[in-house]
Amino acid sequence: MIYMFVFLVAGVGLLAYGIREQKTRYGSRNFTEGEVVGHQTARAHGLMYQALYSAVGIVNPLVSITLPDGVTKVVPLYAQIPKDAFNKYPELDLGGRVSVEYFGDDPREAFLVGHPLASKPLQVSTPLLAGIGLTLCGIALAVVAFFTT
Repeated sequence: MIYMFVFLVAGVGLLAYGIREQKTRYGSRNFTEGEVVGHQTARAHGLMYQALYSAVGIVNPLVSITLPDGVTKVVPLYAQIPKDAFNKYPELDLGGRVSVEYFGDDPREAFLVGHPLASKPLQVSTPLLAGIGLTLCGIALAVVAFFTT
C-alpha cells in the first residue's frame, strides 16, 4: 500500500517538473544560421567511451548563434562527427556556416537542419515521460490494491 503512495507522489512530482521543463526547454522553436567556432570532444556516458572518442577524434562542433534578443551564444551541435568527415562536410569545420534549430530562450544545444547529418530532435523531456510512467504505476497499484482487498 505504501508503494502506491510513493509511486503516485514521485510520479506527480516528476510530472509537474517535466511539464515545466517542457514549456521552458522546448517551448519556442527557433531557426537560424550559425558559424562553427570550435570543436569539443564528443560527450559520452562513461570514461571508456570518452577515451575512445578522444582517441578516434570524434567531436561535437561548437556553433555561435544569435538569439532573437541579440545575444550571441556558443552551443554544441547535436551531432558527433569524426574529424575525418570534415573533408566531406567542410561546412562543419572552423568558420563554416550551417543552418540550425534550437529550443527555448537559453538553448543548451543546436540541431542541424537540411544537412545529410541532421537528426530530428526528440521534443519531449525525460522527467515528463518518467512522471507519466510512475503515475501510471501508482494508479495500477491502487487498482490492484482495491480489487485484492
